[in-house]
Amino acid sequence: MEFQAGTDPTNLGSALRVITLSPPTSGPVQVFWSAVPGKKYRVQFKASLLDVAWTDLTGDVTAADTTGFKVDASTGAAAQRFYRVLLVP
Repeated sequence: MEFQAGTDPTNLGSALRVITLSPPTSGPVQVFWSAVPGKKYRVQFKASLLDVAWTDLTGDVTAADTTGFKVDASTGAAAQRFYRVLLVP
């Protein structure tokens, strides 16, 4: 899976991970993650870590650069959300 994600298993700094989230008080949440150009990613969320299922944000993202980006305009009045980013085969 590391090869497909474009990460190097021998380098601790090479990982698929969310880099930052913009503050929800300034409008929609913006999710940024480390990416490989040309790879396709899916962003998912849930309101609680106790929730069983993750919900997909609409539309996958094909990275154009080493940082992927997705806007979550569906946050509304949600007090909190947990995000994850998946590589789409």
